[in-house]
Amino acid sequence: MLGRVLGVFFLAAARGVLLGNGRHRLHHHHHVVHEPDKPGDMKQYLARKPKEKQCALTPTYVNDFPKAVQLLRTVKEKAQDEVPFFVVVTTAAEAETFKELANSSKDALAPHRVLAFENITPPEDGEFKNVMWKIDTSANWQKTGCRKAGTPSRLTGHMKKLYGIRHLALVEHCDVVWVLDCESMPMRSFSYDEIFSRLGMLWVHDQRRIIHAQQQTNENRWAGVGPWDCTKDRDLAPCMRAAENTHGVKLSGAVQAMNLRVNDFWLYETKLVLAMFQDAARRFGPNATFLDAFRQGGQNSEQLVWMSWLAQRVDDGSVWDLHPRVKYELITIADKVEEFMRVGPSNMSLTRPPTHVLTKLPKDMPTLNMEEFGRFWYGSLGQAGVWGHLVIQLEKLAQERNSHRGRAAGLPYLNITAFYQAVPWCVSNCPITDSHGELIPDFVPPKRKKIHHKRSLEWKLHHKWITEEEYEAARHAGGRT
Repeated sequence: MLGRVLGVFFLAAARGVLLGNGRHRLHHHHHVVHEPDKPGDMKQYLARKPKEKQCALTPTYVNDFPKAVQLLRTVKEKAQDEVPFFVVVTTAAEAETFKELANSSKDALAPHRVLAFENITPPEDGEFKNVMWKIDTSANWQKTGCRKAGTPSRLTGHMKKLYGIRHLALVEHCDVVWVLDCESMPMRSFSYDEIFSRLGMLWVHDQRRIIHAQQQTNENRWAGVGPWDCTKDRDLAPCMRAAENTHGVKLSGAVQAMNLRVNDFWLYETKLVLAMFQDAARRFGPNATFLDAFRQGGQNSEQLVWMSWLAQRVDDGSVWDLHPRVKYELITIADKVEEFMRVGPSNMSLTRPPTHVLTKLPKDMPTLNMEEFGRFWYGSLGQAGVWGHLVIQLEKLAQERNSHRGRAAGLPYLNITAFYQAVPWCVSNCPITDSHGELIPDFVPPKRKKIHHKRSLEWKLHHKWITEEEYEAARHAGGRT
């Protein structure tokens, strides 16, 4: 179960090479570790792993069943080891439908179990129709001002994740759960060690830390680079208030000012999720549930609810009272600005960023080292996955730069495969480009067809339709290219 010990110190650039037969917690008594592990420390992680049951969970609904099956197919193909994998659908009837669809697949799928949301809700929530009534009558954006989960159906999806985690904690005894959307996909072969070793690394955007980092690094402008255009998230304030009204933990001004939804890579330590449930429900009586609190707090992103609770607990130190498995750390680009300087040329710290949005660097910074960029994303920011929006951007940019026309125009080659050497997964809204769910990381230009329309070689050379070498070869051959 420990897998291969060789390569335990691999950093983000290394492919997963630790093989194993899954993670099952040892049920005998073991010594208590008083000092939590450092997040991202591979040696400490491997020592902890035999005592930690790890599970994966993906929620889905009927229209996305084919995507969930595709996810299971790619996991079977790319995973070098196993963890218990669960798929959460809404009703028991849908569970049977999904099982039939999975059984009819001509491709091998990762071993998995299907859970029905209606079968895993707490008994205190009542019959399933009462659960759905609570969701349907939850406070909406007109009452809260929060537009991050504007419909009851989205809140249903959030509760499938959270009550799925609750079920895995209480029934399956999972200690850590990786939750991924069903339109996720591995970009290469991977080990689950690459995923679960990132527990405790909480990437946030915090303006306070930007100011502090700039003061400590001689006004290094790169400390101000954010995960995306955070000015577009000025409407987060009502959502943070709604989150506070859901979990019941008073948020400091510092936490309220943080941008907490910066990527869709989600690792949950289950006992902390259960602690959040207790914080939320205790205000509503002995038989109240987390859904009762969520209904009152209002429709919201479950990530904002969870991350605001956890960020506050980490910021004020109260999380240590819950004896977490790792020493949780709030991470910003500003905190890691010295490591960030490795992604560009040696004089990078003396230059002005071409953009203040991290995900725009591949386009706006031709000298960006994609291999180091991946290492920074994984090793410094703690992200083993990248959201599909960036993957789509990288794919389009590679098509533009690595094509015949891009090379002729002198555009720098974009080696996004080097990025995926460090970051093994695309998470959420990933571009599945063919029937097998494969995404070719680096665009390979198709063989050029001869152009037969009447345009001179000089015109084609001037407009970069052909290279100078092709121009000379065509002239000497006396024909068209």
